[in-house]
Amino acid sequence: MSLLPAFVRTLPSAWATCPIYAKGVKLPSGKEACGKSPLGKTHHEDWSPAETALHIERNPEEFKAVGVFTGPRSNGLVILDIDANLTQLKKKWGKDLAYVQILNEPDVASSWDMGALFSDDEAGSKFEEVYALVEQHQLSAQYYTNFGIAFPARTNLPILFSEKLDFIGFDVFMESFLSLSPRMVQLLQKITKKEIVISEFGMSTSDDTKQADYLIRGLELFKSMGLRGCWIVYWNSVDNVYGIRGRLAEQKVGEWIAQNT
Repeated sequence: MSLLPAFVRTLPSAWATCPIYAKGVKLPSGKEACGKSPLGKTHHEDWSPAETALHIERNPEEFKAVGVFTGPRSNGLVILDIDANLTQLKKKWGKDLAYVQILNEPDVASSWDMGALFSDDEAGSKFEEVYALVEQHQLSAQYYTNFGIAFPARTNLPILFSEKLDFIGFDVFMESFLSLSPRMVQLLQKITKKEIVISEFGMSTSDDTKQADYLIRGLELFKSMGLRGCWIVYWNSVDNVYGIRGRLAEQKVGEWIAQNT
């Protein structure tokens, strides 16, 4: 047994994982893999470590690494890597770096005990840890933390964190989330007294028309709510059914922006 599949099988069984194409391998799209491209179907299918390990074993020349999806798909897994690249980001993009995220969806983040959510103390500690690290760089960027649909169960977190944030993000991914977003945004505004930005908005589907329609309906809704920002997930569409690049949604979103600016 090779080392990589053996290692993958040691990962927590609740994690959603993915085989990563080896650098230089030809992707289904016809493009060349950069060494970080996951198997496409894992964007909308939760693969256990055992499934990913087996796929790597069966295709050892095509897949040379493993990836793990963070957030709710892996029981709220959070990977704090801001210290690894913030200095380089500041050096390269410092003058253009407008926003810095201080934690991603802490309302559903899990502790090291798989399946257990961060306690309030753990979430607060992680927030302070990242906030202190970012503050060391004396950036002119605005700080935000984004929350998911679960935040109403833990409203104390956005209230507490908002004291050190410039605005609050809210993530919208599913049809039901879109329908609920006006009430969720109003609640976030009420409890934090901060401006709300849609920090992640997208649909994972291979149906171009369905995706484009969803995004345009969302943009119209957010505009009617008076929100100043909406960040679409994702731009890149290489082996990714969230991405809009080269798809109908790219055209429709471009047209919408041209008509509304």
